[in-house]
Amino acid sequence: MPQHNIYDEYKGFRLWNYMTCEKDEEGREVWQIKVEVRRGRDEVVIPAVEPEQTYIDRMYAQSAGRELGKRLVDEAGL
Repeated sequence: MPQHNIYDEYKGFRLWNYMTCEKDEEGREVWQIKVEVRRGRDEVVIPAVEPEQTYIDRMYAQSAGRELGKRLVDEAGL
């Protein structure tokens, strides 16, 4: 199961996107994300959130993680 951990920056925060890939019954990739917001390298500001939705492509998962992270920061008023 491949795993990719990447981050984007938004308003001075790091939006960590932990992405894992599994295969469905038909052998297609299915990507799941968890998003965590950090200040700097280590201070977790918003703990990891795992949406129910899965994605059929790594780039869709990456984009969705970025958007979720931005929304979490904005909704928290940070």
